[in-house]
Amino acid sequence: MSDVYYGYSARLMAQMARAIGRTAEAEAYERLFGRIKQAFITKYLSTEGGRVTVKSSRGDASPIEPGADPIQKHSYAKDDGFGPVSMNSFNHYAYGAIMEWMYAYMAGIAHDPDSPGFKRFLLQPHIDPTGRITKVSGAYESPYGEIRSEWDVDDARRTLGYYAVVPANSEATLRLPAASADSVREGRTPLARVDGVRFLGHADGVCSYRLLSGQYRLTALLH
Repeated sequence: MSDVYYGYSARLMAQMARAIGRTAEAEAYERLFGRIKQAFITKYLSTEGGRVTVKSSRGDASPIEPGADPIQKHSYAKDDGFGPVSMNSFNHYAYGAIMEWMYAYMAGIAHDPDSPGFKRFLLQPHIDPTGRITKVSGAYESPYGEIRSEWDVDDARRTLGYYAVVPANSEATLRLPAASADSVREGRTPLARVDGVRFLGHADGVCSYRLLSGQYRLTALLH
């Protein structure tokens, strides 16, 4: 885990340096990220036999016993109960990590790395491939107003319904799962022909659009 966060931190530093015009430092951090990435691949991954496998892995996992709280990460033993306070974390990263994933991937509300502050942001809902989650609704209060992203799929997992709100004075890049660009519609009109919408392309089962501020109620065929 620490190796991954070391690389992640280096990449963030590169992005921040480039955002404020410190090109030389950005390039230095990008080279550092490249070295960390290569070292991680060399140490942990194997491609023997034409398959990618993990050589070794260490996890931070604990059994959840009655009374234990995995979010706060209490040190807990079934026979002895909670450990001393010095062994407990009451501000564990897990809660924030899970919530960030739910916002950014389930609901699909995510920041645009090239546009800090949600002046421009991403709407990228991910449909549950197992079919067990069929409806998600999320909202985020940005500096420009409330962003909303809601989706549902029918029982046959053929049709996706999607609703989004892009606040005034902001814009969004929408990446919506769809069988084709023509199948993404607002009412009967293909989304690409709606005022305030710019079609960016369709690749790997995802349609991309640039949306100006407004409300959008869409449908799309998934297959």
